[in-house]
Amino acid sequence: MSNITVGLKEWEDLMKEAEQRIKELDADYRRVIREVLACDPRPAKDRADDQLEPPWEVVARVRRERDEAREQLTRALHDLDIANGEIARAAGGGGDE
Repeated sequence: MSNITVGLKEWEDLMKEAEQRIKELDADYRRVIREVLACDPRPAKDRADDQLEPPWEVVARVRRERDEAREQLTRALHDLDIANGEIARAAGGGGDE
């Protein structure tokens, strides 16, 4: 084989690897966008910039909503724990046993 043939083969292999990597990245991108769209991005009509909510803002909003829900749940469980203790004390059980 000549040097040109070897060089072309190496170039071909590199191109195939690059094409495969691009396909993988494209598939990853499509999965991310599919998940973002499943989070109900805010429509353009509800935004000052008249654009669909960008993916990074959707992720930030969903995280914020998740954190707020977690905090509400934690407070509710704490309040329930206090209420159960008060009920047990009122019933004469002490509540802290």
